[in-house]
Amino acid sequence: MSFLLCPARHQDVDFILSLIMNGARKGHFNSQAISDKGLMRSDLLSIINNGVDRNLLASVAYVAWNDGKRVGIASMTATTKSDGGFELGAIAVKPSDQDKGFGSLILETLLKEWLPKKTIYARCYPKSEKLFLMLQKRGFEFLGFSGDDRILRHEKMNGIDLGLKVGHFIPTRHAC
Repeated sequence: MSFLLCPARHQDVDFILSLIMNGARKGHFNSQAISDKGLMRSDLLSIINNGVDRNLLASVAYVAWNDGKRVGIASMTATTKSDGGFELGAIAVKPSDQDKGFGSLILETLLKEWLPKKTIYARCYPKSEKLFLMLQKRGFEFLGFSGDDRILRHEKMNGIDLGLKVGHFIPTRHAC
């Protein structure tokens, strides 16, 4: 297995949108995504080109690769919280590659890169039970509900070895 998590490129846009649309249809993402595909495309291109989303918040979109094939996506977006934290905006794995550990690898890679620097928040839609449990297993604290969505937080860990077993893959921005 040759796993990489790389910043998204223009040629990844349709792949990312297809995973988000598929997830939204199943209740894992905001259902507004289905009707606003054009806005989502423009937001994604802004993130890729300028590092900011439509709200001018710093954002990064990622594509997960295994053995040279795209298997999943993730995104991180700045919050407006006073701690300067980031929100895990999405994690999705291609249906044919689910239940193979790629979601865990994506999350572990993101935590290894982001958690030493920033507190990470996450929002889980009601249908995202698997992600909710995965986040709790990796140290996210359940803060409560915002509507039906569950809100979680993982505090930044300055200078502490997280002890994550990230396996034999290269973290973001290497060989991508």
